[in-house]
Amino acid sequence: MKKYLLSIFGIACLGLASCSDDKEYYEPAMPDNSIALNMMNQSNGKTMLGESDVYINDANNFTSTQCGISDLGSRGSLSANPNLTQVAREIAVTPGNYYQIFVTGNIREVAGQRAIPVDCTYYNFFTESWITDKDGNHTGAKVIYTECKPDTDLPAWNELVASMEVQLYKAVEHIFEKDVKIDDNYQIYSDNWDTDALDVRIENNKVTFISKEYSYGDYDVQLYLRSGSVYSRVYFHIFCRS
Repeated sequence: MKKYLLSIFGIACLGLASCSDDKEYYEPAMPDNSIALNMMNQSNGKTMLGESDVYINDANNFTSTQCGISDLGSRGSLSANPNLTQVAREIAVTPGNYYQIFVTGNIREVAGQRAIPVDCTYYNFFTESWITDKDGNHTGAKVIYTECKPDTDLPAWNELVASMEVQLYKAVEHIFEKDVKIDDNYQIYSDNWDTDALDVRIENNKVTFISKEYSYGDYDVQLYLRSGSVYSRVYFHIFCRS
């Protein structure tokens, strides 16, 4: 999967269907970009899902060395937003369940919770049924998958949120939407290298800028924002005028 494709899914409708006499699960709605795949297991072709390295091993588990896999259970969707609550390298194949695949290198902790970048791609997929040989042995599984990007109102990656003028000892602030959390780790860049002249204070979804010293410097402040399991990197351009 490609990490940075600058766009990032609505929730698809689900229909209830019976798959056996004693089990029911939701059949997936089929987005236009959905792909049906016969994933043969490790001993019968070792089919990879999409451009990931996820395959089914001989223990009947989805497994990977480069990706994390999340099991959404029977009530996910092929357009579900990222869920990073429980991500594992290996997870049981369960017909009727939805899953997500993330490149582990894209996952980062931002503002106290794991998230993937706003412009990152990932996979949603649904396991329809086992594939069996003439003796009834599992040789793979039939799956349907989609390549997705997060559905979020966060600013785009590297977006300039605002240009603001700050007078000496006076504060200016910017408040994001209520569901946005700002990470405590930020960077200040300045053409005069005097980054100590600018104070940056972060509280939940609010960032405040204060000029602490006499300065006519211009500063770029880099912040990381998170909403749910998605994060973005943004900038503020600050003009300090004493």
